[in-house]
Amino acid sequence: DFEGTLLNHRQNFKTVLAEFFEKLKPSNEGERQLVEAMKYATICEAAKYIRSFLALTCYKMLKGKITKEAMNIAMAVEFVHAYSLIHDDLPSMDNSDLRRGKPALHKKFKESTALMAGSSLLTMAFEILEDIRIVKLLASASGAFGIMTGQVLDLDSKLKAENFEVMNYHKTGKLFEFCMVSGAIIAKCNKKKQEILAEYGRVLGVIFQMTDDILDEGEGGTSFLSIFSKEGLLLEIEKNVSMASARIV
Repeated sequence: DFEGTLLNHRQNFKTVLAEFFEKLKPSNEGERQLVEAMKYATICEAAKYIRSFLALTCYKMLKGKITKEAMNIAMAVEFVHAYSLIHDDLPSMDNSDLRRGKPALHKKFKESTALMAGSSLLTMAFEILEDIRIVKLLASASGAFGIMTGQVLDLDSKLKAENFEVMNYHKTGKLFEFCMVSGAIIAKCNKKKQEILAEYGRVLGVIFQMTDDILDEGEGGTSFLSIFSKEGLLLEIEKNVSMASARIV
């Protein structure tokens, strides 16, 4: 039961995040504001936590038991994702008032607080990682050749449809790749298995974004529905599901 498994993960992961922030113990008003803002951005009833789910599921399949290091990787990828959403919502970016069914962080707090909370989540992601290989991998996925390139292309009002897949790969696919490969690295898998899991993560990122675009149909902006009809996109999802299954078997 995938839905039940994912729901159970979401509930457990919110507890993990709450316990993590509880241990931070801010010692002054500035720290308190930032911790509250980071908690607001990461602990949310509507959050899917799909990236942490993938990271932990992959590691568990390879090793059988979740370790503290694996859990920290799962938290790190959710911190990076939350940071990207916070900055994405800012007035200078998408200028969104809502996120996950509640006021965006810069609406709940000050815009400056949102900016600094996002940056704090990004740096905290690296602070909790232990393996330098994982640090480099996450930095690559979230930096200039990862999420940032995706954001630049996403904000391009003249983005051509043929560049949309490039944008999606950098903004979404790179973190999905990270989720699959990071577990393989700390599980001491060989390079071939890491490459297979990276490709699986990349395809999962495409499927995720395609499905999201169908669910968000009518909201405007460039999406996979700018390239395919809804029926054609459903066929593309089916094709990518088959591709992902073939890679992992």
